[in-house]
Order: sequence, then structure tokens, then C-alpha cells
Amino acid sequence: MTATERAKQINEETAARAAAEGWLGWGILVTDDAYWEASGVSTGEQLDTLLAFEEFIDSYKDTYGIKPRWLSWSDKTATEWIEGINDLRGVRDDLNEQIESDRERSQADHEARDASVSEEEAAFDKMDLLQESLEGIRPERASQIG
Repeated sequence: MTATERAKQINEETAARAAAEGWLGWGILVTDDAYWEASGVSTGEQLDTLLAFEEFIDSYKDTYGIKPRWLSWSDKTATEWIEGINDLRGVRDDLNEQIESDRERSQADHEARDASVSEEEAAFDKMDLLQESLEGIRPERASQIG
């Protein structure tokens, strides 16, 4: 199968899925032999590899914040790129769990700090009340009370 034939097949599959799921718009692949030849893609297998690579690039950027421009679509097979995508999803899941754990720990720290501040404020309030109640008592009498 040529790249153009594969592109037409993918376009048909996408259109059918879009109709079934009620999509409002979607992209289509170029179906021109000259375009694919100029891109260095001549077979349907190569097109599948290129598409998997593009998805890998997007997933890598979503995970690490940079595009891995040092890679080429022809470095791996479509299956290998898809395995890489799945690995990146696992990394993102792990990072998201770590972020959530850090957020929960931070929230607990803030709540504990707020409770500690409240206890300290209550102690200072008691000291202020005691000091106010002792005001007006002669110093020699205060030493007898305390």
C-alpha cells in the first residue's frame, strides 16, 4: 500500500468515526503522491510510523515541556513509537500522582501551621487577659498572687 492509499484509508476511517461521534470538525491527511514522495514517505507503513512519531513528539512535549528535536520518525517502527507513547503516559501519570501528593502534603502543612498559629494566638490572648487583670494591683501584691 502506498502512503497516498493509506492516507485515503485513514481519512475514510476518521470521517466515519467523526460522523458516528458527532464531531464538528477534523483534519484530513494529504492524498497527493508528490507530497508524500517529497516528505520521504512512500509506503503506508512509513506513513503509520510518521503519524505515530508525531503523536510521540506531542506526548513527549506534554510530559517534559520540550520537543525532542534530536529524533527522527525513521529511528523506530510505528509499534516502537506507540510503546514510547504508552511509556510517556505512565511517566505523566506518575508525575500527576506526585503533584497531587505534594499538593495534599502542602495543604496539610498549611492547616497544621494555621492550627499552631491559632494556639499561639490563644496563649498570647490569655497572657494579655492576665496582664490586664493584674494591672492596677500593686507590684508587691502581684508577687503574692503569682
